[in-house]
Amino acid sequence: VVSYKDDPVILRGHAIEFNQGKNKVTAYYDSGSMNFRYLSKGRISFKGTPWDGAHGGNSIIEGDMYLSSSPSLAWAYKGSWQDPREKDFAPLPKNYVHYKGYYLHGDSLVYSYTVGDKVSSVFEMPELNNEGVFTRHFSIAESKEELLLKVIDNKDLKLGKNHFIKASEFKIENNGQGLHFIRIPAGSKDLHFS
Repeated sequence: VVSYKDDPVILRGHAIEFNQGKNKVTAYYDSGSMNFRYLSKGRISFKGTPWDGAHGGNSIIEGDMYLSSSPSLAWAYKGSWQDPREKDFAPLPKNYVHYKGYYLHGDSLVYSYTVGDKVSSVFEMPELNNEGVFTRHFSIAESKEELLLKVIDNKDLKLGKNHFIKASEFKIENNGQGLHFIRIPAGSKDLHFS
């Protein structure tokens, strides 16, 4: 369990560290929804019962926040961004997103999960290059139904045209409330995009 300031907590958080020492940058994901939540300089200050014996506290992300995204769904379900859970700490139904685990590829981490009723397999690899540019790489063998992938959900962030995507077949769409996403048509095969 980790949080940043007064934001909602990430209950099934994964922290991926890039670089070392003063240049350490960390990406935070919620593996319950495969939602990318934060990119920050610094690290987690571990607090709460398992770490320091205190009750009622959560671990806190410390340092400068470079990028943040709301705790909305990472993938729409049947075109809807509506979260089906009454309480956000409950797991999502498997047909929304199903986290399978991760693999190590050299110094990189690759997430494996499925989305949708027809179970499209997704591999996602976050990366921070030498110039400090954060990129999420995706590989999808086949989109068995239309998929909507959230790029970022932040109403304060203004994106230029295709600012976040390096794939000519997709364009960024916006729901008018800060949620930026791409649409992947059903039947698309051998997809590799960032």
